Formats: sequence, C-alpha cells, structure tokens
Amino acid sequence: MNYSSSVRLLVAVGLLSQASCSDSLTAPRTSEILPVSVQTRSPVAGEIVPTVRISGGMGYVSVSVTTTGTCATMVSAGVSRGFDKLAVVAHVGPNPAALCAAVIQPLVADYHGTITAVAPGTYQVRVFEAFADGEPKLIGSATVSVAEAFGQL
Repeated sequence: MNYSSSVRLLVAVGLLSQASCSDSLTAPRTSEILPVSVQTRSPVAGEIVPTVRISGGMGYVSVSVTTTGTCATMVSAGVSRGFDKLAVVAHVGPNPAALCAAVIQPLVADYHGTITAVAPGTYQVRVFEAFADGEPKLIGSATVSVAEAFGQL
C-alpha cells in the first residue's frame, strides 16, 4: 500500500468514525412536551453537577437532573421517541420576568419529568441540556427496562 492510499484510508476511517459518533451526541428534535417540576436550592458540599438519574417503571421512564441553577430557574423540556430509544432535551435558564438581585452564592436546580405511555421493553435513554437557547449537549444516558403498566392486557 503506498503513502497516498494509506492517507485516504486513514481519512475515510476517521470520517466514518465521526459519523457514527455524531448521532449519539446530537440532540434529536422533540415531538412532545415533557412537563417538569423545578426546584432551585443551595448546593450540597461536594455535589457533582450535572447529575442525571434515569429509571424505568411500569409504563414510564423517570428522569431527574441536578444542574447549575440561576435565580428563578425555568426548565422547558421535550421528548423524542424511537423504537428502543428515548431522548429528553431540556433548556435551562433564568425566568426573564423574575426580579432578581445579583446572586452571590452558587445555586443548583433539580428538575424531574416522567415520560408516560412507554411500551414494555429495554430503552436507551439520553438526556441533553442547553442553557437558554444554546445548543443542547449530552449530559447523561442509561439503559432502562420498562415493565407492562398495571392493568394493561
């Protein structure tokens, strides 16, 4: 194999590996709104931010995130559903209508949402987060199992 062929092969392998990785790091478009509850608080000493907790239940997937907070933190989130994949895309930022003085102490925000009407099976769940209208970044993922909801036939 000559030098030119080796370089072409190396470039091709690099591009293919980038293409295969980029899908998992790019936030998908959401198809539905995910209602979330939000609480802003002072951080606990040694707390790691962001922290993502994902669990499956009977017909649902629960997602909880602890992230950097602001005065009057607001979170809007959406869900993307696939055959065996779920993604949550969240936008975190301050409430523009809030009257906030300069906040000296750091804050964290806890937000929680539940994806309902999930068919039984195993799912790869990814969580993406952006500050305000910024580009969402992957902050966590997990594989969870969802059981059949009680009462379904």
